[in-house]
Amino acid sequence: MPITKHNYLKILRQQYGPYITNNVFYYGKTLFKISKIKCDLSFLKSCKREKVLPTFVQFKVPSTHLSHQRAIQNCFREILINEIKVKKRQLTECYRIYNNLKSLLDSDLHKKISDEISIIINEIDKGKVTSVTERHITKLNKLRELKNFSEDIKHSSTTISPIKNYSKRVLTRDETLALENGLDFIFPSLKFDDETFIANIETLFVNLLGYCSEKTDYDELDLDERISYNLTPEQLCLATKLRKSCDTFRQHARKSISRYKKEIDPIVKTLKNLSKDKTIYITRPDKVRAVVILERSDYLTKMELILNEPKTFKQLDEDPTIQKEDKLQRKLLHLKNIGFLTDSEYKFTRPVGSQPGKAYGLPKIHKDGVPLRPIISACGTFNYKLSKLLANKLKHLRTSPTIVIDTFKFVKELQNLKLNTTNIKMVSFDIVSLFTRVPLARTIDLILDKMYGPIHTCSFSELKRTDWCSKCQHRYELKWLLDISTKDSHFIFNEKLYCQTEGVAMGSPLGPLFADIYINYLESKLKRRLDENGVLYWKRFVDDCFVLVNDNADINKLLGILNSFDVDIQFTVETEKNNSISFLDILITRTNFNVNETDLNTLPIELLHSFLRITKERLSIVSVEKYEQLLNLLRLQYPRNKLNNQKSSLLLPFLYPSPIALVSSSCILLTSIQKTDETSTNYQKHPNVDEHIILSEHATIVVQLLHRYLLAYRDSQPIDQINFGMTQLNYLQQEISSLIYKPNFTEVICYAFDNVISETSLEISPDYFTSLRKILKLNRVQEILLVFALHDSIHVKFQALARGHLLNCLREFFQTISNTYESNLFSTSIYRKPTFTGLLLKWNSYVPHSYKVSAISSMIYRAIKICSSYSSMHIEFEYIQNLALKKKNDYPLKFVQNQIKKTLNRHFEGLNKISNETLTKPDELDNKEMKKEQVFIDLPFIGIETKMLGKKIIDLAKYIRPDLHIQPIPRPPPAITTFFPQKDKINKNAQSNIVYSISCSDCDVGYI
Repeated sequence: MPITKHNYLKILRQQYGPYITNNVFYYGKTLFKISKIKCDLSFLKSCKREKVLPTFVQFKVPSTHLSHQRAIQNCFREILINEIKVKKRQLTECYRIYNNLKSLLDSDLHKKISDEISIIINEIDKGKVTSVTERHITKLNKLRELKNFSEDIKHSSTTISPIKNYSKRVLTRDETLALENGLDFIFPSLKFDDETFIANIETLFVNLLGYCSEKTDYDELDLDERISYNLTPEQLCLATKLRKSCDTFRQHARKSISRYKKEIDPIVKTLKNLSKDKTIYITRPDKVRAVVILERSDYLTKMELILNEPKTFKQLDEDPTIQKEDKLQRKLLHLKNIGFLTDSEYKFTRPVGSQPGKAYGLPKIHKDGVPLRPIISACGTFNYKLSKLLANKLKHLRTSPTIVIDTFKFVKELQNLKLNTTNIKMVSFDIVSLFTRVPLARTIDLILDKMYGPIHTCSFSELKRTDWCSKCQHRYELKWLLDISTKDSHFIFNEKLYCQTEGVAMGSPLGPLFADIYINYLESKLKRRLDENGVLYWKRFVDDCFVLVNDNADINKLLGILNSFDVDIQFTVETEKNNSISFLDILITRTNFNVNETDLNTLPIELLHSFLRITKERLSIVSVEKYEQLLNLLRLQYPRNKLNNQKSSLLLPFLYPSPIALVSSSCILLTSIQKTDETSTNYQKHPNVDEHIILSEHATIVVQLLHRYLLAYRDSQPIDQINFGMTQLNYLQQEISSLIYKPNFTEVICYAFDNVISETSLEISPDYFTSLRKILKLNRVQEILLVFALHDSIHVKFQALARGHLLNCLREFFQTISNTYESNLFSTSIYRKPTFTGLLLKWNSYVPHSYKVSAISSMIYRAIKICSSYSSMHIEFEYIQNLALKKKNDYPLKFVQNQIKKTLNRHFEGLNKISNETLTKPDELDNKEMKKEQVFIDLPFIGIETKMLGKKIIDLAKYIRPDLHIQPIPRPPPAITTFFPQKDKINKNAQSNIVYSISCSDCDVGYI
């Protein structure tokens, strides 16, 4: 018998015994190890030479240490160098063992047999070296691609500077570095507020245990009176543990302050020096995240020019706050007494310690001349809480089918429209200065008519108001409240008092309500004329209108109709450009997209592109081979020579990928997915595998249930009558979806199917897969994966049926994608203004980790909900990734990729989730779990220690008060914006919520 690589060990054992056979085995194993180490050394030296870092040398760094990037990179590089040294020592040791075994074999074996064994072992070694080398080349290409990608991002300049300096002052380098982080940036705090922290902990203690003494802190006490506390041993233990945890937390806070003091002190001094310069005014712009520096004189001139408009504002000589507050207090008390207001509403709206509003301006850097948008902060004014109450009680009056409730619902509605896009055009109307132009008297009358109907004769009669009907009385009282909430609102700017005589103040809770109600009235009056002149679809969000009109409609005539209704409400118009127009944060594009074709050859390229993206993400979890099978099927339909236009070229990276394209940024989600299929066996290669091994290693219960289903199918038993039992059926339905994503899925499914088909000569009909999908409750992706697995069946007919069903699945899935993510009329994507600076919450900002997660995941979720195609979604993901990795924001690449993956997973899980609440009775839901009372506690943020203290407090509270839900709130230090206040300071004598100290004129004692 000739010696081959399959039997050489068996022959040696028969002729030379186990000792020499073992020496041959270890000789080959050592040679393989030497070759492997040589390949590893070559790979590691290439990484060192090209300055790329393999993943095994990198470890997760806490967010608090990410500012030390140079030290971290040096540490990674040292690990790589040490690994090279270790490999060299291993190679030396392996050579020593190899030479000893080689000499033993030369002395124990015949030279001819020894040469044959060496040739066989060298052939095996050559194959292993080839496999390892290819794997190393793939890894090295990925690392090169990621390195080039990161460098391209850091050196790209797709965004503009976040600092807009319109002043005469030239910023120094230190000032620029301090401001370029943005006004929302937060540095570590340099002081710890002990008083506030202790007060918060004591308040929590009272919420947990109640008052433990007979007297409260504000009760009058004798000088020598001692307070006795009534605490149980358990409560004393809780107090001791709580105090110990808080003392530890305070020590960590002091260490944090000393650690950051040297680094933060110079920056704080720079910011303080900037804030002391009274010739400049530093603020944030309107609708953009940036830092704007204006000449203070220019800022004051522009604001006073706005406030000196006699029709809208007038200057006051005296502060009317106290008189208006007193007047409102008396009125509210009267309304409570007559039952118009409840006790809780009276307590909420009763003003105490009111202040005038504060006006400031936000520069519009996207417009020429940088005009200002006047904002009036109404917080703390005498009518602010009353306005909030009225806005909440009257919000149902602003509902209208033309109002955009939120962006996501608007996009969904837009994609469901049934119009002919070739005969329409898109127009955008904008209302000029809507809030300050809303006619208050007419809007209040509209509100009253909606609430109580047309005005009654009671108000015109000679009857006393107490004798009016209830509707007229309520109408009068509501009108009085609306008048005092909106008319003659006074505010302070530059130490001068003003009063707004027209419109609603920007900042009042009633502003959006009044604007919507009046514009709804305008739209209802003009609707017939607008429809007659070509308006097909009208949507509005406050002062921005998105309109679809006939392509032959006269836009100027429509604008004239809108501007003819009210001289104060004037519209401007913008038409589409290149079939696109922006509305809110959406870029809307008209398409002539149609997906009614049923032939796979004529399916739209965009759908194939979208399908390949999502399927690649799903199938690569199971097996790269499965994805390649899909590509082979589609390559038959789309040869390379047919993919030559702009649209079809989208498929090139998928159907005919280059090695670099396989690890490009288009595979964002795949970078974090481990390819676990490398160690899995192929069922086709091992058809004689033991049944016991299959059933023990590969999901026994699932395979047995599949056996039962197939046997029932063989006996022509109807699907509905298969006696699975509810427990077994539910188990199968739940486990099949998780089994699909396991690396051994192909072997399990093929074994279950092929075994039954071979034993029973079962004939499978074309509708078999459809019935299987129904009983297993598979979604589209799971069904496609199942059919892919059955391509490995040993039965040729079964393979053909699986392939035919796959093509049907693709057609149906394309239709699903087109109906869900592609509009027949419009494609939508994210729109950003040209002034967008790209400034996000920076990674090294001293805020809780959840803030940074929200900053990225919110953009990702917005892209998922707004982008109408997977291609535009992918482009937006790449943009978000580039934006986050830029030097200004400094987010780690893995963090951004993980957020993309997690947000996508949550989205798809939400689409496929079957709610159990529909199967549960309402009473069962109500009694399932009683809602716990929530108790919030503010904790100063000093890093991970804040999270640890929060967990300790929750654990302590669970022990003593399990009926409460404690919610710690990490409170970061103040942001940079606190150095540059935008509003006027209120004199201390006019402030409320402060502590006064009054000194005695006869002695040194003070009263607090």
